[in-house]
Amino acid sequence: MHLEAEQRGLKDLRYVVVSHPIGGLHADAMVGKAQAVTSELIEAFTKPYESSNGARANGAGGGGAVSDLGRESVMVDVPADEQALRREFARRTWSDGLPVIAPTEERVEATLEYCDRDPLEVLGVIAPRRGEATVQATAVCAVMAGCEPRMFPALVAAVQGIGREEFNVSGVNATTHPNTVMMLLNGPIAREIGAHGGMGCFGPTFETNATLGRALRLVQLNIGGATPGLGDRATQGTPAKFTFCVSENEAESPWAPFQTTRGFSAEDSTVTVYACEGPHNIEDHGSNTGLGIMQTVVGSMGQAGSNNILARGDTLLALTP
Repeated sequence: MHLEAEQRGLKDLRYVVVSHPIGGLHADAMVGKAQAVTSELIEAFTKPYESSNGARANGAGGGGAVSDLGRESVMVDVPADEQALRREFARRTWSDGLPVIAPTEERVEATLEYCDRDPLEVLGVIAPRRGEATVQATAVCAVMAGCEPRMFPALVAAVQGIGREEFNVSGVNATTHPNTVMMLLNGPIAREIGAHGGMGCFGPTFETNATLGRALRLVQLNIGGATPGLGDRATQGTPAKFTFCVSENEAESPWAPFQTTRGFSAEDSTVTVYACEGPHNIEDHGSNTGLGIMQTVVGSMGQAGSNNILARGDTLLALTP
């Protein structure tokens, strides 16, 4: 919250803190907590002041992206030794802690050859830092993650997706819940770049899945400022934040591919971005009918402790052939 407020020109934004606990309280207790901060809220909303950078902190001004990340090339000398490179990028919080490929000018240029856009075109504004994800900055993240240049168009589409206001990537990164962004590839692009949707698709060893999902995380980290403990407020995090990318197994599916439910044809190449938790397995060794299996599935979607009990969001269900 503090990071995004600062990037919106509201560095001195006032905060009113309501003491915990909140959830599960009786109505009378909730009223008491609200009344205890009423005077503070009134003062915070009505007392005008100038923020340290001159923007009116009571609502006048402060909108729009202010970060120029990606608009200027930042050239630094990097160690030739792989371990030293890993340590240096981790120290600067430029990486996810894993080894990275040095994003040299030559490697970035090779990646940009697979995209016919201006390198300084902004694909989206990524919260919480509200950094401008230019094509060039996105290519840097792709190289660091180990993506082959031919994978770059899929990453460009994903960054455009999370940069849209309706996606609310700020909510994904600012929540204390262990959320992440999943990429789902459909159509010819999935086959052309080798995305995997078969056995083990949510796991390791599949290069396209691993590197593309990782690149999208590096975009959020380096451009969006989603550093754990700062811009990323997940209390415990999730391994799915490292990478989460699959394709649909269209060849073995008895249904029309997913993109056809969103107005595209089965021949269209699409990338879907989906804010979610990591995979949750559904176990059923007792049902012998389709209805019985689906009852187990539905029960798992709405089990106690699930966010669906509170938020009632969409659920992505992956079934084996």
